[in-house]
Amino acid sequence: MLILIHYGEIGLKKGNRAFFERKLVENIQAALEGCGDFFVTRETGRIIASENNNTVNNIEKIAGKLKKVFGIAHFSFAYEYPIINRGGIESAVNGLCEKIYNIYKNRNMETGNKTFRIKTQRSDKKFPLTSQKLNEQIGDFMVKKTGMKVDLENSDLTIFAEITRKSAYVYFEKIKGPGGLPVGTNGEVLTLISSGIDSPVAAWYLMKRGARANFIHFHSYPQTNKASIDNVKEIIGRLNGWQMKNCKLFLIPLLEIQKDIIKKAPEDYRVMMYRYFMLILAEKLARDNGCKALVTGESLGQVASQTIDNIFALDGFVGMPIFRPLIGMDKEEIIIKAKNIETYGISIRPYGDCCSFFVPKHPVTKANSGMILNVAEKIDKKIIDQAFNNIEIIDF
Repeated sequence: MLILIHYGEIGLKKGNRAFFERKLVENIQAALEGCGDFFVTRETGRIIASENNNTVNNIEKIAGKLKKVFGIAHFSFAYEYPIINRGGIESAVNGLCEKIYNIYKNRNMETGNKTFRIKTQRSDKKFPLTSQKLNEQIGDFMVKKTGMKVDLENSDLTIFAEITRKSAYVYFEKIKGPGGLPVGTNGEVLTLISSGIDSPVAAWYLMKRGARANFIHFHSYPQTNKASIDNVKEIIGRLNGWQMKNCKLFLIPLLEIQKDIIKKAPEDYRVMMYRYFMLILAEKLARDNGCKALVTGESLGQVASQTIDNIFALDGFVGMPIFRPLIGMDKEEIIIKAKNIETYGISIRPYGDCCSFFVPKHPVTKANSGMILNVAEKIDKKIIDQAFNNIEIIDF
């Protein structure tokens, strides 16, 4: 047995398709570490992962790992049948039919399966028989051997056969992958992550587009407790399972900057000024660490700081792209995805959010960039430098 892996969007790439395939192979190899002695190779239109002893154990564990490898459209636990050097086409097809029947019998598939269908796909169009002819011959053989009936619409069992130039691959289930592009094909980003629901989901969506995510978390300790820091560490541990390799978490103390903002900013501008300095510090850190964009979990209109006017006012102060993959999603959609990627349960734990520190009753919803700049110039530069110099870096 081996693992037959198919990609989706990568197949649309032209001149640089091999680059994406190689990165996907690399990520699959990393994901399968600890699951056996696997050797992962590229074939035309597919990827093959096989163990050196030609057996695949820990199927549930392996499936769980591969479901988190971006770039995989679907995968199957398959059986290989070499079709070259089989003494002609008739002998090759008869041998394939026998192979399928033996697998069916050895896996005790007789129980509960009264109907079936065959789905054959030829990547080698030079193979003498069409997919339809193969379906008919294999189907006729299985009817005679098993007594099952053919049902093309609602069968109990589907038998898949893929014909390549050298081999046929037989399997009985397609397991859905996460799609997207392999992590590592679109550079690195820095995600502003809180302990809340939204920002982990935003990071996940950037990973799905091939970006490797690093993280920056602002905290107000000791004014608030360390719950947000502990939660963020656990969230990143979950997210890192989707990008295979190490990432960094940067912890920045924001408390002293916030205290100075409270003294010098109009009350309704406090949160905007918190956000301003978060973005300024995040951009500097991103540039210092080779990240080409910032990522936030903002959703348009969800809270006062996320109105289109406030987003517009702050974006003018940042000199790199700010990706907001959740901008058009409502809270329920975000929660569904957070549950799906298993960060929701951590995000709903109680924690002290730095942006909830001395929040005004009526925060500004149409901020003026001139006012933001005017307040920013009043903030003690030594405090800003101190925050940057006191960054704690955690490697995952």
